[in-house]
Amino acid sequence: MQMNKDDSWKKKYLKKLMIDGEDKEALDILLQNKPSKLFRFREGILKNEKNEFCDICSLNSNTVWASSACKFNDPFDSSLVLSYNYHADKKDKAAMNAFEKFKKLSDNVQKHTYVTCYSENIKSLSLWSYYANNHEGFCIEYDFNKLMDIAPVFPVYYDNDLITMGEHSDNERSLWLYALTKSKDWSHEREWRRMWSEDLTKPGKKGEFIESIEPSAIYLGNRIEKNRELENQLIHYAKSNNIELYKMYMDIGSYTLIPLKL
Repeated sequence: MQMNKDDSWKKKYLKKLMIDGEDKEALDILLQNKPSKLFRFREGILKNEKNEFCDICSLNSNTVWASSACKFNDPFDSSLVLSYNYHADKKDKAAMNAFEKFKKLSDNVQKHTYVTCYSENIKSLSLWSYYANNHEGFCIEYDFNKLMDIAPVFPVYYDNDLITMGEHSDNERSLWLYALTKSKDWSHEREWRRMWSEDLTKPGKKGEFIESIEPSAIYLGNRIEKNRELENQLIHYAKSNNIELYKMYMDIGSYTLIPLKL
């Protein structure tokens, strides 16, 4: 896996697809650069009080959770940003009223944007810590081409320049750039997204399970033994469905996680 690969192609691809509407040219760029696999980190929740977010249930039913973007850990995620000097105009009531209305619209757009997240990087220490319960959870590997057969999956491009409203808002598709462009602070996640937007007049929800595909492999976290019930269920799932099973081990001599087949 080439983790230092130049990702400038992602910006070009998203521009061709989302702004220029040049689908064929965008597809050519994607085909030349696409990953073979994508990974989805999971906490390993077996059930909760309302029987929601059951990771094992999701595996068994070939579904994935799509979360409302307003639930994410980045306040900029999928939000519309207005090029506006708040402090300079705070005494201008008309400007402030317009700003507040725009802020409500931005919050509503964020609330009604639903996202399923994937990564190119199975070895990331931080991703295993953030999204797989401090290495006590697991990670699901998906074949990229098979994912694309059921719904588009888009790369996230990381940039220090913030996209502001009016810069790229000529068509509805271009608004997705707000969900596909993030600060370089998040670049280690090497994220890809499957997403859709819901009618803004609807009440909104935390998210929902949507159709997915069968995994190509399962990776157990380095500390999976702290949750024996989860470990046993994942081993049973992999054997029953003839899916490759790996466990992440600490490399000797470097800060690297190594997947070893079980």
